[in-house]
Amino acid sequence: MKIKRNFRKNAYTLVEVLITILVMSIFFLIISVSFNATCTAIKTERYVYTKITAQDKFQVLFGIIEDTLKWSGSMNVFLKNVDGFKSIDSENGIQINTDKNKISVQTAVVDNLILKKVDGYDNKFECLCDTDKDDNEYEVLLIDKFTNTTEATVINLNITFNGTEAIINPIPPSNMEYCFLIRDRDEEREIEFDSLGDKTGFTDKGYQVYFKSFYFEKEDEEETGKVIMETWKPGFTYSPTVVLLDNVLTFIPTKTNNGKNIEVTISLEIPRIKKNKINITKKREFWIPDEK
Repeated sequence: MKIKRNFRKNAYTLVEVLITILVMSIFFLIISVSFNATCTAIKTERYVYTKITAQDKFQVLFGIIEDTLKWSGSMNVFLKNVDGFKSIDSENGIQINTDKNKISVQTAVVDNLILKKVDGYDNKFECLCDTDKDDNEYEVLLIDKFTNTTEATVINLNITFNGTEAIINPIPPSNMEYCFLIRDRDEEREIEFDSLGDKTGFTDKGYQVYFKSFYFEKEDEEETGKVIMETWKPGFTYSPTVVLLDNVLTFIPTKTNNGKNIEVTISLEIPRIKKNKINITKKREFWIPDEK
């Protein structure tokens, strides 16, 4: 009598093992490709975000410089004779110091209204053009004559308008013949931008009589520095400063025949990726009037 034995299969064949390995390899390949594509997309998004942020910062900086330069040289022929004023000895009121990477602008923005002293009076002035001004305290530029050697001063005066005439108090210096009203900003200009998570902002307000400087400052132990704006006006004993741009490698103002180039290189760190920075260079040319 023959006894049948039932042999159980306890192992895989070589072909089955190879097929399993092949299937798993294809599966992991698909996952790896998808993962790499996701990582690349995230890095690209952060890179694009960093460039957009840098462009926004450039626009803020160049916008402030452009807004300042468009009034450069305004009333400069008189401002340079104001006692105590930080004068720039040029007709267009612009000075560039290439050694210190600094550009300085001197400007006064005045209203169209001009007041001329009435003969025989110390504080009565004639309005040389129509006015809709209210009685108020105004910051004014006083001059004695329209020449390069004129005497000038910037002070606050109370002005009362009566038709084509104006009464000024306190009584201005007797030799001052003409009065210009310094223009006030229609509204406060707030500038604010997000610096890769760090919010920075300031408010530029007040009368438009300024001596502004834009310069680069960097500590010896730091790799990057800052572009700073310094503002000064007659009557102020201090010069407030505002950081316009940080993470700056260079700030190079240069003067050309009919304008100036301001070149800024900024180094920004891509978010959440350590030791990975990109350098973005932006150049902008501004037109300025020729010196007379």
